[in-house]
Amino acid sequence: MQTPTLLDVILKNTYIKSDLFRRVGLLKESLEHTFFSGHPHDASQDLFREFLREKGVEGSEDANMILEWGDIAGGFTDGNIHERLANLDAEIKEIPTIIVYIPMLFGAQEYKRLGAWFREQVSPRMVLDIKIDPSVAGGCAFVWKGIYHDFSFKNFMSKHEAELKEAIRIYGRPS
Repeated sequence: MQTPTLLDVILKNTYIKSDLFRRVGLLKESLEHTFFSGHPHDASQDLFREFLREKGVEGSEDANMILEWGDIAGGFTDGNIHERLANLDAEIKEIPTIIVYIPMLFGAQEYKRLGAWFREQVSPRMVLDIKIDPSVAGGCAFVWKGIYHDFSFKNFMSKHEAELKEAIRIYGRPS
């Protein structure tokens, strides 16, 4: 079995593109803090915790995930940090993005379920770029590989307009 890359570990619980950029940014800051601010040159959990506490994000979901990544981040040194972060950036640029249109903001658990579904059904290694579009109420829409897929109630209604009108006409007929 191949050892997971840092990006594989990050993507394990990161489904949304904005979350990916925020978490990787926080990881970069914590590594730079570790190696370039007079600390012993060791990416230890204690130093990550100290940095996250100083940043005021200790206990947040992002902070907890960075602490989970600690084992794999332990391979960073002051001699390889720039190369490894550049490689991580290059890997991130190659990740396919699925643009998802939803009618309103969701909570964190809904995004996790949505991301897990897309990884299972569409592509195991991708991130979602969430856009809010009230016109997709009753469903969602997404763009994958340049093709727009509309699963909104409005789209369903327009595709089945004749059948719906007939059902209403029959239902509305006096007995």
